[in-house]
Amino acid sequence: PQLAYCVVQFLEKDNSLTESVLVGLLKFWPKVHSSKEVMFLNEMEEILDVIDMPEFQKIMRPFFKQMAKCVSSSHFQVAERALYFWNNDYILTMITQNVEVILPIMFPALYRAKQHWNKTI
Repeated sequence: PQLAYCVVQFLEKDNSLTESVLVGLLKFWPKVHSSKEVMFLNEMEEILDVIDMPEFQKIMRPFFKQMAKCVSSSHFQVAERALYFWNNDYILTMITQNVEVILPIMFPALYRAKQHWNKTI
């Protein structure tokens, strides 16, 4: 949490580094450790809360490809946390303004989520 706070503060001061920070996080995304994956999702949401639209548009394709994988995760906490992004009004506004790019990436994963083994997903 402390490192995430520092990164968010840093990006608020110089948002030109947002793309490299987010691409770096995506590059080192945990593959098999679900609690780390949930932690990464939490960090990503904190960062997305402070970025502006041009920076969001630079990273939305790779970010939502990863989000689609998370929504499709067999681990319910990862899938649930990824779906929780849609409860964030600021992120939802950015998604809505870029729906023509994001929906084709996310739709297959969202559709498959209907058949998740955990019915709360």
